[in-house]
Order: sequence, then structure tokens, then C-alpha cells
Amino acid sequence: MMMDDLTGKDTMKPPNRPIVDALKELGYLPPRCLSIHIEVKGFEKPKITTVAQLGGDLGDWVERLKSANLYLHIVDRTTTSYTAQIEDPERAIHRGLEILGVIAMVLSVAGVLLNNAKFWPCFIVWIASNALSAYIHKRMSLRSLMVRDLIFLALAIIGLWQWTH
Repeated sequence: MMMDDLTGKDTMKPPNRPIVDALKELGYLPPRCLSIHIEVKGFEKPKITTVAQLGGDLGDWVERLKSANLYLHIVDRTTTSYTAQIEDPERAIHRGLEILGVIAMVLSVAGVLLNNAKFWPCFIVWIASNALSAYIHKRMSLRSLMVRDLIFLALAIIGLWQWTH
């Protein structure tokens, strides 16, 4: 679902006006806002991109966003206006966790391949993979998966000890 309208104009579609009014009330729209673009994907929080005229009160707006734990990225700047994206810090954290998840997956598959070839270093690879997975699941509050990863971590440590002794 995408919405793209000029704020403060009568040409705005009626369903979008409550959203823009709510954003204004929360202080998420910059002073002298020229346009706003709200992108919503699935159940994620919306990504807000706005264009506004440059002005002295930009600093106050940025401070309000910081106090609400929101990130502001200036995407483009001209002599008279700027384009900014407002983003929830949780989105950035989830991107980082996704990268760690890919690393954990690659390590896990590499551990299986090493195990199939009967190479003992598979346990070291699994220790790293399970520790990463446990961290990711802890950060995402997925306790049952974190417990599973900690059990696999313990089993990998036991397997390494048994193989090398």
C-alpha cells in the first residue's frame, strides 16, 4: 500500500488526511512540509519520506524526532529544500539481525557438510552458528528458539570435547 500526497492541499484524498493530520500532531512532519510519502510493507512500521523547505526550525524538529527514538536520514538536499526519511531504529536493528541470521545459516550448513565428511571442526562451526542464532533469537524475544539454540550449543561443545578426547 502506498500513499503519496501533498500535505495541506485540498487535492489530498480523504482517507489520507487523518494519517497526515496524525503525523503533524505527533511532530513527525517537518516545518514547511511540501510533500510526504508513506510506504507500508506488510506488518512493518511505515517508512516516511518527506520533502520540506529549508528553515531555522529544522533543528527543533530533528530533536523532537530523536526524543521519540526515530532516525532521520537526509536523503537529498538542495539550496531551498531537503528530502528526509524518518525510520524507526528497530528497523535498522532488524536489518543487522538479518545479516547475522544469514551468517548463522551459512555456518550451520557448513557444519553439516563438514560433519558429513567426518571432519571434527564441524563442532567449532556449529558452536559459532548456535551462539549467533541464540543471540538473534534473544534479541527478537523468541525464547523457545533461543533455548533450542543453547541446547544445540551445549551439544556442539560436548561433541567437540568427545571427538578430541
